[in-house]
Amino acid sequence: MELARRIKEHRERLGMSQGELAKAVFVTRNTISNWETDRTYPDVQSLLLLSELFGVSIDALVREDSKEMRDSLAAGVKRMNRLGVVMMVFGFACVAWVIVGIAMDWDLAPIAAPAAALFIPASIAAGIISRLLGN
Repeated sequence: MELARRIKEHRERLGMSQGELAKAVFVTRNTISNWETDRTYPDVQSLLLLSELFGVSIDALVREDSKEMRDSLAAGVKRMNRLGVVMMVFGFACVAWVIVGIAMDWDLAPIAAPAAALFIPASIAAGIISRLLGN
């Protein structure tokens, strides 16, 4: 809430565009937009970079927003944990299926289709996790 307003005010005070600020703190312009519209919160590393760039303490940036940030971070951790479980379960199932197929000396076709079907949800979960991490 207040953090979004403070980031925008400091950015404008320095005469920076969202793109320029993004480059300075090693994130995308869209990430800056999300911070300034209160859709997401900066991670700790980004807060450190922002506080150095703006010449203010982290406390001055996040004051009054700590509960919202904690709640948002906790929700993000829960989501990533669930996605991690999905990724591991389907990934292990895919590997196990391939091992069983090889051990049973099956042809490639009976191994490949189910393995691909198991691999797809694992890959999607991994992609979502990567996006959430900003990679």
